[in-house]
Amino acid sequence: MHKLKSNNKIIFICSYYLPFSLKPGIGFLRGFLESKGIKSDVVDFNKIIHDLENEKMFGELKLYFKKCINKKRHNKDLSVNSYSFFELEYYFISHCPEKIWEAVDRMKFLYPIFERHLKPFLGLEFLAFSLNTRLQLLFSLSLAKWAKEKLNESIKIVMGGSTILDNHQDLITLFKENFIIDYLIMGEGETPLYRLLKKDKLNEVPNLIYHEDGLYKYSKNLNNHEDIRILPTPIYDPGDNPCIQTSRSCYWHKCSFCIARHVKKQKFVVRSPKKVVSDIKTINKRLGNNELRYYFCDEALTKSFITNFSHLILENNFNNKYSTFMRPENWLNKESLELFKRAGFSGLFFGLETTNKRLSKLLNKGIEIKHAINIVKIASKLKYGAVQVCFIIGIPTETKEEILQDFEMIHYFLSEYKNIVIRLYPFRVRITSDFYYYPDKYNISILQDKKAFMSSVVPFKQLNEDAVSTHNSYELFKNFYNKLNTDMQSRLFFDDYIAI
Repeated sequence: MHKLKSNNKIIFICSYYLPFSLKPGIGFLRGFLESKGIKSDVVDFNKIIHDLENEKMFGELKLYFKKCINKKRHNKDLSVNSYSFFELEYYFISHCPEKIWEAVDRMKFLYPIFERHLKPFLGLEFLAFSLNTRLQLLFSLSLAKWAKEKLNESIKIVMGGSTILDNHQDLITLFKENFIIDYLIMGEGETPLYRLLKKDKLNEVPNLIYHEDGLYKYSKNLNNHEDIRILPTPIYDPGDNPCIQTSRSCYWHKCSFCIARHVKKQKFVVRSPKKVVSDIKTINKRLGNNELRYYFCDEALTKSFITNFSHLILENNFNNKYSTFMRPENWLNKESLELFKRAGFSGLFFGLETTNKRLSKLLNKGIEIKHAINIVKIASKLKYGAVQVCFIIGIPTETKEEILQDFEMIHYFLSEYKNIVIRLYPFRVRITSDFYYYPDKYNISILQDKKAFMSSVVPFKQLNEDAVSTHNSYELFKNFYNKLNTDMQSRLFFDDYIAI
């Protein structure tokens, strides 16, 4: 790991979750701060710690999670060996929130690691965490507690990221039990973090929740958005998986499960292809590598952007590779997919969700199923390195026959195209989506009292007699999965936390 600069007043922490996790938020934050004359650095524990769940030191914590979970399940045994550390942690946080601080106290075995990588920075003023999953929470709290106790008790702890935005109310309840977190940033953080470092009046720092006099208080403006068109180039370090972003909202913005439909809509703007090409040149030069793999972390790229970007890339003879999400819309065809491939796109991820026209209309996907399926086939035949297709099962009013129809298409994709990967998700009612606000329209009931801690979804009940419940949809999946050969199983992934 490169040497950190001890005179920097802020260090960003990438809390352990995955060895190759992405951190686009930190990249843009660092670029913005540096443009204002503020240097920063990163301690990435995903580079420092490898195969953490298999290490002996984590065995006792897994057993502790199991004990707490089984107690919630009325001592119905849960085999600790049946689930990964992260699966157990996910369930533990959701259903045993009263035990979170006790679990943090049990993580002192991590202190020598923190000591080794952070102890030299005694003058540090700010420690900033970007949480993109609740599975980074316990690690982050353990490090924050160590920093307050061992590094510098006057150090300020800042937490941001999508997990903070989605779960700030639950987290404030948790943090009131132990006031070690000083600031929470809700949403986009470039300007808020800069003004925090400048020591502006706290109630005037946008998107900020701050601890003062034993309370967490909200600043005056919680709806600040940056203009991504003019943000400086994000900063990455050797070994990072560099991310590129062209917009911070979705140009479609109409899906029934979209969580942004009922919040104040952010104006949709797009960073210019020319600016993104300049970003890539700068990052390539900084990292000394002209063959990097870039991941576009947009909801989906627009037709105009990806087309113009691809032409610019070809003009500049770049050797990078790119992956991105795409909406399989009618403008996509063989000619456009060939252009993207020549430009270096090696991975395309499509949100198909379902092959049933009725359900696609209910989800308000705005795509033609037949055309979308054909686009997936064309991309696969063009030999993209990876073609990922996302499906959802257990959609409100979805029947067994409709689920089996999607399974038939999944089987076809996996058997005919060796570069296709399928991501399958159980349907969940996201808070602030159409399904949440208008359950009667979709013939479901919301089980608000069963919402888990730090969850942005709420359980629901199907009201149609023929509709398949979440549990039964999972049973159908297991039966389908078990009939696949080993190769097809290796390319089918299911978000199975729901099964615990």
